[in-house]
Amino acid sequence: MRVTEVVNRHFALMAATAAFAVFVLPGASFSKPLSSKACVALVNEHARLLNAGVEKHMRGDPAVAGSTLKPEQLASIDRFLFIEGQLRFRCPEVRLPGLGVPAKSEAQAAAFQKRAKQEAAAHRANQQKNRAKKTKGPGVPLPDRNPRRQANAAS
Repeated sequence: MRVTEVVNRHFALMAATAAFAVFVLPGASFSKPLSSKACVALVNEHARLLNAGVEKHMRGDPAVAGSTLKPEQLASIDRFLFIEGQLRFRCPEVRLPGLGVPAKSEAQAAAFQKRAKQEAAAHRANQQKNRAKKTKGPGVPLPDRNPRRQANAAS
C-alpha cells in the first residue's frame, strides 16, 4: 500500500469522523468547558506529543508531508492539533506557551519568495509585452459620425 493511499484513507476517516461529530452528536456539548481533570489529561498528552517531536514533523512543507511522513506521524500530528484546539477553546484556565499562530518554516518562506519572484517577473514581462503592442492612434479608422451626410451625398 502506497503512502498516498494511506494518507487518502486517513483524510477520508477524518472527514467521516468530523461529519459524524457535526451532524450526529449534539452541538451544545462541544461548547462546554472541560473539567479540570480532562484539561490536565490533555495537557499531559500535549506534553508527551511535544516530547515525541510532533512539532518537528509539522515544520516541514505541507505539500510533501503525505509522501515523507509515516501514517503514524500524520496521526500524531492530527491528534496534536485536536488537543491544541481543545486546550485553546475548552480549557480557558490553561495557558500553554506556543499556543498561537505558528511561524512559517524556512522551506515555506523560501517557496513563498520564489513564487512571489516568479509572479513579479511574469507581471513585468506581461507589462512589457502590452507596451510593445500599443500603437499610436487608432488601428481602425473611426466611423463617420453623421449618417445624414452619407445619405445626402448618395442622392
